Amino acid sequence: MERLLTVKEVAEKFRVTPTCVYRWLSQDRLPVIRLSRRCVRFRETDVSALLDKLRGQGIKEPLPTRFR
Repeated sequence: MERLLTVKEVAEKFRVTPTCVYRWLSQDRLPVIRLSRRCVRFRETDVSALLDKLRGQGIKEPLPTRFR
């Protein structure tokens, strides 16, 4: 079974705040699994794929403001 990440874990991977991750959620920038109305998780492979994609575009961590 695939590992699911919390908002805090995703924020740490991208080196941003959890608030920023929630903003990305509202903008549909990250695929999400909703466990309930207020509880969300992210597939580790989806998060890693997005990080790889951004690194391939030459974007370094922390992410620039234009992505946030």
